[in-house]
Amino acid sequence: MTEKSDSSVPVDSILIVDDTLASLKLLSELLINQGYRVRPADSGRLALQSVRTVPPDLILLDIRMPDMDGYEVCRRLKTDEATADIPVIFISALDNVKDRVRGFEAGAVDFITKPFQREEVLARVITHLELRRMHTHLEAMVSKRTEELIVANRTQRTLSAVNKALVHTETEEELLSKICDSIVEVGGYRMVWVGFPQEGEKRGVFPAAYAGYEEGYLDTITVTWDESDSGQGPTGTAIRTGVYVVERDIAHSSSYLPWREEAIKRGYVSSIALPLMLRQQVIGTLNIYSGSTDAFNDVEIQLLQELTEDLAFGIRHQRAHLEQMHNADRLHEALVGTIQAISLTLEKRDPYTAGHQRRVAQLAVAMSRVMGKDEDYVEGVRFGAMIHDFGKIYVPSEILNRPGTLSESEFAIIKTHPDVGYDIIKDIDFPWPVNLMIHQHHERLDGSGYPRGLKSDEISFEAKILMVADVVEAMSSHRPYRPGLGVDAALAHIKDQRGITFDAKIVDACVTLFEESGFLFDEEAKGAH
Repeated sequence: MTEKSDSSVPVDSILIVDDTLASLKLLSELLINQGYRVRPADSGRLALQSVRTVPPDLILLDIRMPDMDGYEVCRRLKTDEATADIPVIFISALDNVKDRVRGFEAGAVDFITKPFQREEVLARVITHLELRRMHTHLEAMVSKRTEELIVANRTQRTLSAVNKALVHTETEEELLSKICDSIVEVGGYRMVWVGFPQEGEKRGVFPAAYAGYEEGYLDTITVTWDESDSGQGPTGTAIRTGVYVVERDIAHSSSYLPWREEAIKRGYVSSIALPLMLRQQVIGTLNIYSGSTDAFNDVEIQLLQELTEDLAFGIRHQRAHLEQMHNADRLHEALVGTIQAISLTLEKRDPYTAGHQRRVAQLAVAMSRVMGKDEDYVEGVRFGAMIHDFGKIYVPSEILNRPGTLSESEFAIIKTHPDVGYDIIKDIDFPWPVNLMIHQHHERLDGSGYPRGLKSDEISFEAKILMVADVVEAMSSHRPYRPGLGVDAALAHIKDQRGITFDAKIVDACVTLFEESGFLFDEEAKGAH
C-alpha cells in the first residue's frame, strides 16, 4: 500500500459513484481516513463527466441508479480509450452470479456486495490499485526491453552484413590474421605484425597478430610507447604521435639500437609503423618489415595508409559487433526475466496451476523443434506459452482455486481470460505473434473454441501449437476441480480430435514426442504442482 504520510508520494485518487447519500458518505469517509483522494458522484452522468475531466486511479461504482445504471457507466468507460484502463469495482446489493457475470462482461475487475465490510473494501481497493501499478510497470518494462532487443538485433544484422562485405571475416582475430597474411603473401614483405598499446606504468605494446619470417623476434624484443629507449622506435613513436614512421636503414639507425641485432639476424632492412586510428585515437600500429632498402616509397606508403584505414575500419566494426552481441544477450536475458515475472504474477494468485505455463512452454518448444522450426520461431513460441494465461490475473481467486466442478457462470468468467491477456499485451511490439498466441490458444479448427470462434486458417500456427500443448498439459495434470487424467488420456483425446479441432501435423508431432522420443516434463515444473 502507498505510504500516505509521505507527501512526495502521489496519492491515489478514487471516484465513488452511488445515488444513496448514506453509502456515498460512508465509503468516502472510509477511504479519506486511509489517505486516499476521494471524489464522490451521485449519478452515472455526473460520474462520466468527472472521469473525463480528471481520470481517477480507481472507480467504486453502484449498479442501481436512476438516470444511468452502473453497467452502462462501466461499458461507456471501457469503450473510451482515455478511460478504458481505469479499474472499476462494482459495489452493490445485487449478489447473484448473473449480476456478477454481467458486471465482469461490462468490464469490471471486481464485485463487492452490500452491506460491505470495511476490511473487504480496503483490501479490494489496495489489491486493484497495486495490480494497476504492476500492469503499467510490466507493460512499460516489457515494451522497453522488447524495443531495445529489436533495435539491437536489427543493428547486429546490419553490422554483420557490412563486415562480411568489407573484410569477409567473423572475428577481430581472424581479421588481423588475414590482413597480416595478405600483406606478406601479396606484398612480398619480410614480416608484419599488429601491436596494441597497453596501459600502466610499463606502457608495453602487445603483439596481437603477425605473419612472415618472424622466428621468435617478437618474443626476444621489448617494445613500449613511453619516453624510454624502448619507446623511441617506429612503433612507440607512431603510437604517441599518431603519425606513420619509416625507417629505411635499420642497420644504421640509432633509434633502432635496442632491436637492431635481432632485426638484422632475420633480414629486416627497413620498416614502417602505421598508426591504427579509431575515433581519432591511436588503438594500435601496423608494423611492416622489408628485406630491401628501397621499400616504402610515397606511392607505397599511400597504399599502405589506405590499407591501415581499412584495417582500423574492420576492427571498429568487429568490436561494435561483439558489443552488440553482448548487449543483445543481456537484453534477451532481461526480456526472459520480464516474461518470467509476468508468469510468476499469475502463479502467485493460482497455486494449483503454478508451473502450468512453464510446462506448456516446454512441450510447445519440443513440438516446434520436432516440426523443424528454426530457433527464432521456437523462441517466440516459448515466450507466448510462458504467458498465455496472463489474462487470468483478472479472474477472481475464489473461482480459480475453487474445488469441484465450475458452474456455467463461473466458467464464463474464466473464458474472458484470452481477451484480457490480449488487451494487456496487444500494444507491446514483440518480434513474434505473442498477442495472437494469447488471444487464440482456446480457439479450435472447427470454430468450437473461444473467444472468437475462429476456424482453421484464421488461427495462427503458433496458437495451434499452443492449444495442443495446453490441452495435453491440462488434462494430464491435477486441477482444483478434478484429479489429473494422465498423459495417455490426453494423447487419446488429441488423437481423436486430429484434423477436427487440432491441426493434424501438430498432433502427430506431440504424439511422436511422447510415444517415440519418451518426452517428459521437467522435474522442476512437476514439482510446482
